[in-house]
Amino acid sequence: MMHHYLPMIRRWLWLLALTTLVAGLVSYTLSSRQPLHYTARAKLLVGPAVQSLSPDLNDLRAAAQLMEVYAVLPTMRPFQEQLIADQGWDFSPGQLESKITITTDTTTQILTISVLDDDRERAAEIANAVADQLVAQSPTAAQSDALQQQLQEQIARVESAIRASEETLRQLEAEQARADTEQQRTSIASRIAQERSYKSEAERLLVSLYTTLQKAPNNLITVLEPATRGRPIDRQIPLKTILGALSGLVGGTALMMAAEHANDIIRTPDDLHTASDAPYLGNLLTHVVPHRYGPIVLARADTSVAEGYRQLGMKLRLAGHSRPLNRVLVGDVRGDGSSGEVAANLAVVLAQLGDNVILVDADPYRRVVSQMFELTDRAGLTEWYGSDNELGEMLVPTAVEGLAVLPAGMQPVDLFALMASPRFAAALAHLDEVVDIVVLAAPALATVAASAVLATRADGTVIAVRAGRDRRHEVREVLTNLQAVGAPVAGTVLVTPAQGLRRRLGWQRRSIAPIAARPQTSRTQRRVASKTVES
Repeated sequence: MMHHYLPMIRRWLWLLALTTLVAGLVSYTLSSRQPLHYTARAKLLVGPAVQSLSPDLNDLRAAAQLMEVYAVLPTMRPFQEQLIADQGWDFSPGQLESKITITTDTTTQILTISVLDDDRERAAEIANAVADQLVAQSPTAAQSDALQQQLQEQIARVESAIRASEETLRQLEAEQARADTEQQRTSIASRIAQERSYKSEAERLLVSLYTTLQKAPNNLITVLEPATRGRPIDRQIPLKTILGALSGLVGGTALMMAAEHANDIIRTPDDLHTASDAPYLGNLLTHVVPHRYGPIVLARADTSVAEGYRQLGMKLRLAGHSRPLNRVLVGDVRGDGSSGEVAANLAVVLAQLGDNVILVDADPYRRVVSQMFELTDRAGLTEWYGSDNELGEMLVPTAVEGLAVLPAGMQPVDLFALMASPRFAAALAHLDEVVDIVVLAAPALATVAASAVLATRADGTVIAVRAGRDRRHEVREVLTNLQAVGAPVAGTVLVTPAQGLRRRLGWQRRSIAPIAARPQTSRTQRRVASKTVES
């Protein structure tokens, strides 16, 4: 999986770096330009949690519910308008509401008023004003003092009545002691019992009044901690910058994936697999300008680049096919010349395997094979078509045993008429009888109609797809055209032009020019000539 994404990341690294850098700079700029804000907090206690000597659980629950009511009051417009009018502020109720945040804690029954403002003094002023307004609007604020005063007055009256009752009881007890008759003592005892009953009722009332006085109301709200000067809020510039850079990286990744999806250029074997169901024969390295150098399998036979061509030759020669591959056509998609280099190296490999091979340069437009073997000034295929000579007379032997080359020629020609002519078909059939394999280097398969005609005369076509240039739809179009004319496809190869390949391989060009100084002909040329005489 990673081998597929790493090339993509390398191609789009500039985009990822750009989006990350731009997003980080934008985040830093916006964060640093934000005005500095201050926050101030005031805390209020709702209920009898502190004031009451023995708060009841139900009282605490009721106070917690009341606290939620007090938390809603500062968000109401009448509350805000009254507060603004009392303080003389110059902002609207909506602006005031945006500055205030109310939080409640039902466990501690503490209501916290937080204010955010760009002025630290005003932040504390607003928080304290809201707290004072809540206290002022609570029912107990105006009634608590009066209620306590009333209770204290009642307590004083009851205590006075109890003292008077005690004095009366002492007097009655003294009279009872001085009584002479039983009737007097009985009457006084009855009065003493009534007075004691009255005193007991007064004492119970006194206890109730003291209890009420000591018990704080559930609706009580008091300021625990007034707000002080607002403290500055950290703008978190480093964190926001990092988050902005990460968002830029994510956005760049999304753009990269979208661009890769929209761009159907083939760069990897996986891309080629998605574009073609033809057998994949391998990945080959070629020169950017192939005609300047000879075949890689001759110049640097000990390299992994040459091994790629050998593996291609082994697959085509030894692997099982539905029909013998006596004629192998090598064509590229858009005519970039890679088919000539692949065909030249493939022909050399097949000759090294012991086959008699003829390499036909069937691309008179680019003549890559002729340039690689230094045959650009030799008569070839185009001259043969305009004359009565035999095709074997145009073959040029090479330093590779068993390999002869048919140059493209120098004369202009109607290539489509040449490929479609019965004479050319007969010449190819004649070559099949005298050599083992004919390798044909064709022009662009996507744009030259003659290539499709030539593909019908081959036993298998190898499509050379250039990495980083050819597109999926072009490969599909080539395959569709070949299938439409009934041309068999042997497979596809991914050709990667390598910058500096000569320097990387320590290139030492070998002479592979035609053996013009030797009077004898090659083995392949002798077989063609003898077969021509016999016929």
